[in-house]
Amino acid sequence: MRWLLSFVLPVLIIFGFLIPLVLYLNMSKFKHKLEETNVLRLYGYLYNEYSKVAYYWEILKICQKELIIIFLIFYEDNIIIKGTLVFIIIFCYDIFSKTYKPYNKSRSQWIGLIKLFCLRFFNCIRNGNLFCWSKW
Repeated sequence: MRWLLSFVLPVLIIFGFLIPLVLYLNMSKFKHKLEETNVLRLYGYLYNEYSKVAYYWEILKICQKELIIIFLIFYEDNIIIKGTLVFIIIFCYDIFSKTYKPYNKSRSQWIGLIKLFCLRFFNCIRNGNLFCWSKW
């Protein structure tokens, strides 16, 4: 168990927190120069499909996915808590997405909504409650 923590914890900190934090800080440093060629070459893949105001949205999506994975692994045996936490994360993301409208194209937003619908649907199936849609 000790070797697992000594391996997993540094990898989680580096890939889960430090890399997204460095990407966010670098992008926020260039947030007024996002159209320049050098910045586009370095970070364009992270913010190209989003509006100029929401250049950080890909980092938010990365953090959302990381939280979901961490909760799925940590609460491996307790399905109710795991499903509830994943639902809360997805629900909060949905609220932020509708509030900030980060996507440049409506097609991208439509794909995001389809992914959200599928996740909610499979969460209901996994919990064995096909009637949970009526609670939303």
